[in-house]
Amino acid sequence: MRTFYYLGYTTLTHHNACACGADSVVRGDLDKSLLGPYRRWHTRSCVRMGNDIPPEFAYVTSRGDCETMHAAEMKEVPSMERLQSKDTQRVLDFLQEVYALREKQAFTSHLVATLPGLIPADAYTYNEMDQGRGQASYKLWPRDFTPIKDAPEILGRFASQIPMHAHWDHGDGQALKISDFLSPRAFKKKEIYQEFYRPMRIPFTMGIALPVTRQCLVTIGAHRGLKDFTERERTALNMIQPHVFQAYANAEAVTQMRTELARLHHAVESLPQGLISVNAAGRIHWATARARQLLVDYFGARTRSHHRLPDLLLRWMHASRERVTHAEARPGSSAPMVLARGARRLQVRLVPEGDDCVVFLDEESEELPAHHLAHLGLSPRETEILGWVAQGKTNPEIGMILSISPRTVQKHLEHVYGRLGVENRHAAMTIALETMRQGTLGTRYD
Repeated sequence: MRTFYYLGYTTLTHHNACACGADSVVRGDLDKSLLGPYRRWHTRSCVRMGNDIPPEFAYVTSRGDCETMHAAEMKEVPSMERLQSKDTQRVLDFLQEVYALREKQAFTSHLVATLPGLIPADAYTYNEMDQGRGQASYKLWPRDFTPIKDAPEILGRFASQIPMHAHWDHGDGQALKISDFLSPRAFKKKEIYQEFYRPMRIPFTMGIALPVTRQCLVTIGAHRGLKDFTERERTALNMIQPHVFQAYANAEAVTQMRTELARLHHAVESLPQGLISVNAAGRIHWATARARQLLVDYFGARTRSHHRLPDLLLRWMHASRERVTHAEARPGSSAPMVLARGARRLQVRLVPEGDDCVVFLDEESEELPAHHLAHLGLSPRETEILGWVAQGKTNPEIGMILSISPRTVQKHLEHVYGRLGVENRHAAMTIALETMRQGTLGTRYD
């Protein structure tokens, strides 16, 4: 079966078959400037369609028995060629790999790297073309295939000369070849051939498109230097096209979810309180860095035991859950656990969530005379920062209080560690609290 259709800039609409050898005629606005002696139509039988012929075809069928139309506007699509069993197995193997959940960057890289197992070619590309801005980006496989200089800029500048794009913009993304639209001689006259395809030595191209957005055209292409692609290879690309589109959508969803999770993680980690999610047996699902530090400070929990709550905290959690259950109290309304450590105090609250719990750890510091820190031999700014550290403030919090960056806070703390002869924040905090509590004058830690 042969199907002729017009590749224009409006939605494609098929009409009834006519007796001239074309099984369907397709509606579209024609550009008369593109007419040329490339395809001859026997129109006498088409006229018998009467009012079914779209008005855009009137000037084409008014001259008599024959008319001409530019090959870039009318194309003959051969019927789909059946795949052999080995080709079908390649398609199945490809689809099994392409549906694995990945972020978008990993997905597009994997996509071009697995295409060689489906269709032999010299190079494979994943392309994103912003047609409004005339910009393009692409990924190329194999890695040792050397692209030309400024390839993305050239692609973006001459993308409109790639004949498949006009159809992909308003079509279904099915597999098309450059040779479907232009003869080799006509293609070689194009600037994009001279600037891109000729230097890259890949004049034969076949690809599919993903209808993602109107502004950005996403295409996946296979490229050869010596011979064109076969209809069986076109069939293979057509079989994977809807699956690649779905896998692409999956990858975008995974990317968005991971981005949101990263933002949520950053927000939770920035809280001055510590948060821990545990099951009924006290096994930790996750905990913020602040929570793990507080477990060490107040419960002596070590890194190797960070997968489980300390025994004291676990016993309190079980007792709190029992009180909530029997007293029919509201979740989170039970009395907190309070632990003191020097000038600091930790309040632990529990919020049951089904069989699991969320544990909140909130540390408070008593107001201590920070001016005693001046006798440690630190600069005024270092003394100020150490005072806030002694009150349990994090670097971002200190930075906000003092209107400096967290990185600057860390630089000052590194100087403090050196002057106090300690190696970490915890040791410096211990010295500061002891100094403020005792009000020791003239004591130096050199």
